[in-house]
Amino acid sequence: MDKVICNVSSYNRPETLIKAIDSIYSQCDVINVALNSYDEIPIELYDKKINLLITDNEKGDAYKFTNLNISDGYFLTIDDDLIYPENYTKYVIDKIEEYNRKSIITFHGRSFNEFPINSYYNVKTNVSHFKSRLNEDIKVQFGGTGVMGFHTDLLKLDLNYFKYPNMADIWIGKYAKERSIDIVCSKRKKNFILQQDIDESIYGSYNRGDEIQTEIVNSIYENKEVSIIVPTFDNVEFIDDCVNSIIESCRGIKYEILIGIDNCPNTLKHIKTKSYNQNTKFYYFNENVGPYKIKNTLSLISKSNSLIFFDSDDLMRPNMVQNIVYKLKSYDCVKPKYGEFGENHRHNNNNSNNWGEGVFGIRKSIFSHYNGFEPWRCAADSDFMGRLTHNKVRMYLSQEILFDRRIHSKNLTLTDETGFMSEVRAKYIKISKSRTDFGPLPTLSVSEFKILDTELSVEYFEPIKNVKTNFDVKNHIPKDFQRKNKSSDISSTTESNKEISEVKNPVNYDQINQSLKTKRVYIPKKDEPSKQNKPDSRNDLFKLKKEISDIIKGFSPNETNVIKQTKSKPVIQNKNKVYIPKNIPSKRVDKNNDVAKIQKGSIAELANKMGFGDGKIKKGR
Repeated sequence: MDKVICNVSSYNRPETLIKAIDSIYSQCDVINVALNSYDEIPIELYDKKINLLITDNEKGDAYKFTNLNISDGYFLTIDDDLIYPENYTKYVIDKIEEYNRKSIITFHGRSFNEFPINSYYNVKTNVSHFKSRLNEDIKVQFGGTGVMGFHTDLLKLDLNYFKYPNMADIWIGKYAKERSIDIVCSKRKKNFILQQDIDESIYGSYNRGDEIQTEIVNSIYENKEVSIIVPTFDNVEFIDDCVNSIIESCRGIKYEILIGIDNCPNTLKHIKTKSYNQNTKFYYFNENVGPYKIKNTLSLISKSNSLIFFDSDDLMRPNMVQNIVYKLKSYDCVKPKYGEFGENHRHNNNNSNNWGEGVFGIRKSIFSHYNGFEPWRCAADSDFMGRLTHNKVRMYLSQEILFDRRIHSKNLTLTDETGFMSEVRAKYIKISKSRTDFGPLPTLSVSEFKILDTELSVEYFEPIKNVKTNFDVKNHIPKDFQRKNKSSDISSTTESNKEISEVKNPVNYDQINQSLKTKRVYIPKKDEPSKQNKPDSRNDLFKLKKEISDIIKGFSPNETNVIKQTKSKPVIQNKNKVYIPKNIPSKRVDKNNDVAKIQKGSIAELANKMGFGDGKIKKGR
């Protein structure tokens, strides 16, 4: 019989989390709990059914889909602030089977009547709230992942698919739309699922600024024939000519122009003085990340399966877009021939045999499959083309000149820092030539941005946090990397094909867990919201917990890993489940044992020091 797997991601809400798990505990075979930014692990979570995963909150609610790729059975995702009825899993499973395991089942859904929308949360829409009665099943565009279930035969999804955190509903909706999977919002009675009291939900935090969500949703449902992506940095003297040439080339075609400003205040100031048509959108990147990360990021929100990457200092010829769009119906990638011109604007003739390397057209599905460009400062376009060529992707070389490449002192291929003779380019080329794996990159490398409202001034721009995807699924322990942003930061290994990263000293969660197992039930700090419940000094806390761990070794000879299941049975106390590990000392400890006396006294002393109780060892705890 298929297992019932329940996954939850919690951001420092121990009290509501425990209640949510208690409501569904007896209905599941396995419960995977992602503890995002928890400073202490509730002792109630040590149980044979429960797998604990220590995370850094970089993926947010997406961690509730951890281990999906290696799970088999009925997969249910829940929220840490809800209470589920006693027949919940049976009801979900029956619905999954009713739809022959071909649909995603949810109890909260959202659908939009028309696109584009101007706000994901605040636009007028059709919402079926999980607390409300629903008399019949309905299909929705986006389902609530806190009340969702499906069979793993239907989908296998990697965490890297979730490019931005706390948008799991949207990513699952996107995945379902791309694969023609129905999301069914199930009928139910009123208050079938109950809401716990909380300070603020994901909805509450994002409905005040949902630009990213809005862009992604529009990219799913608003269709364009072509998306032209243009990164720009300090090209204010060329950008307007470039945009005008693109618009001219797009005549008769349903298009969009996505221009990514690479943390350049001069460019931002320039476009605020200009007027652009509604098909031209600007995105301001809060860090200088280089053209390839910008291309990767904007491809994610593009609204067409036909992409054209273009440079902000070049000029399209009138037939370029139409030519590429037509050829992409038969080919996966189109490399346009180009001429060159300089300050005198004299174009080369049609005998040129130069084809674009960083300027080309490609099917979005192909670009996404290979996870785009390496996040390098230069040479990533040649590396990408090398991977396509190695995999024999269908490529077309145009027979006529389709654009004109401007030659000037700020070309990436001519500057001292990134030019053909530069050390940084030579190292990137060496990495490319040393490749042994020509498949997709580990992830699509994206960066933070702000959708530009030209009526706002520079100082009002607030960053959308970037997503790191350094999650070790094998060990369930996240690795925290800190990337360097300098152009000279090149990987010293050919295997990773990534810029240099520094690994911070990992927290010894084994040590923390060992001490927590011999402590009390979690008691939240007073007069402080749970999401801000952090100690003044993490080092001091870890030091104290290590002292506890050293003291209790006599009672706990076996080391316990955070993600290792701890065998114990639920004990009912005051009608609340408390899961007590077997190795906790009990009243059966030999009082004549001198070691036990010393240990008990030491624990009591440390407990007082940490502010737990009256310094006495309570029986059975």
